[in-house]
Amino acid sequence: MKRLDQEERYQIYAMKRAGFSQKAIADELMRSPSTICREIKRNRGERGYRPKQAHEKSIARAVNKPKSKKVSAALLFKINEKLQLDWSPEQIFGYYQNQGEKMLSHESIYQYIWRDKAEGGLLYKHLRRACKSKKVYGKRDLRGHIKNRVSIDERPPEVDEKKEFGHWEIDLMVGSHYKGFLVTAVERKLNIL
Repeated sequence: MKRLDQEERYQIYAMKRAGFSQKAIADELMRSPSTICREIKRNRGERGYRPKQAHEKSIARAVNKPKSKKVSAALLFKINEKLQLDWSPEQIFGYYQNQGEKMLSHESIYQYIWRDKAEGGLLYKHLRRACKSKKVYGKRDLRGHIKNRVSIDERPPEVDEKKEFGHWEIDLMVGSHYKGFLVTAVERKLNIL
């Protein structure tokens, strides 16, 4: 997900001054509430959150961010050698750390394995178990959302009056881990299931 831009920072500032909650601001900008919270905390100055100052702070942090180091061929050789022996990335990292040698973190080793898989490599086959993909922050979870849904508040008034047949209320309940489902349908006038 791309970083906040200056325009979004001005929107945050204006909405914050207007009394909107961080959640409301996040919804408006289609960002995660934690992104808005982090933005306000990290880029606040002595006089509170100011968009121009916040943008300058963010740019300065990005410029001064330490650059990633190139991984040597010798290091990759060591990783590949241990993976061929079906060692886990955690074991590889722990072994070389105990030996006092430099080694990538286990997370970086996993990233290396998944990059290799994307390029057609087979290193991932040496993993003992398939890793679950991590949640990507900053993206909205759209599972279970109905496209173009109409709010119950927008239904015609005759539905509330219960004078006509044929107005149904349908609900779907989903069990934990999506293992069970229950659908209920009720006709509003007759109240039958």
